[in-house]
Amino acid sequence: PRAAPSPDTVTAAPALTPAARKALTQFDAQGRLTRWPHKFSVQRLAMWVLWTHFDARRIYTEREVNEILKRWNTWGDHVTLRRELIDHRLLTRKSDCSEYRKLPARPDDETRWLLRAWRERTRVGA
Repeated sequence: PRAAPSPDTVTAAPALTPAARKALTQFDAQGRLTRWPHKFSVQRLAMWVLWTHFDARRIYTEREVNEILKRWNTWGDHVTLRRELIDHRLLTRKSDCSEYRKLPARPDDETRWLLRAWRERTRVGA
């Protein structure tokens, strides 16, 4: 008779793509973005991690968005991050910037595995 697979084997994630591995290195052990990635594919993935810090049921002011982004990056450019979240269609805002909302989005497989690895890593780093 065959032995049952170990729990680690059953839940193991497939290997991260090179872009996802690179994106993961852009975050510290607390889960904060430490630098702006050079490659667009890595930037796109990093934006998804930041997107997870917003609640889809809330309307945010620009100040609230800035506070969240300041908390989740260490390199000090929350303005670029806010603009990129809009450009990547993960957040939306009114034309006068008075309201921001998290857009409903469905991450692809590459992004889902990155988010899983990021969560596991921040759990260990905490």
